Amino acid sequence: MDKDMDIDMDIDMVIPPTQAKRVKVYTLEGDKWIDRGTGLCSGELIPIEKTEQSSSSQQRQQRQNKNQNQNQSQNHEGDDQRSRQKPHFIVREEDNESEIILNAIIEGTTQYQRQQDTLIVWSDNEGNDYALSFQEPEGCLELCEFLIKVQHSIEPNISLVAVFCRIC
Repeated sequence: MDKDMDIDMDIDMVIPPTQAKRVKVYTLEGDKWIDRGTGLCSGELIPIEKTEQSSSSQQRQQRQNKNQNQNQSQNHEGDDQRSRQKPHFIVREEDNESEIILNAIIEGTTQYQRQQDTLIVWSDNEGNDYALSFQEPEGCLELCEFLIKVQHSIEPNISLVAVFCRIC
């Protein structure tokens, strides 16, 4: 594939949303994991609303764009697309998909742990601990693959480690 075509690819084609998989959501309170509900989890790219961007950063971006020539701006088109979207784990209630159980942004230096075949555990930037317990190993694997694509394309500082128990 031509390098220019690679850069111009829509990020949604590089990281398509995952199929929703059945999962239980847990949060850690003290030393106990609390069940927050069962729902359908997917990995998705969510557009960043323009209202969330500060006007000063918009002005700075406009100045930078004016200083770039046409070729440079074409070469950075893929980067601009990535910067307008954030990856999330979204868990919607099984019986009412309009109700969100978890909306977790995938960002920063977060380390995600795959434990056994059906569990993803992490701490967010505020120190909250989460666990997703998938009904099927395939669901866990698909979300781990989503994390790897996110790491390669959008958030290079996140990490995914697999934790195995040899005694189990």
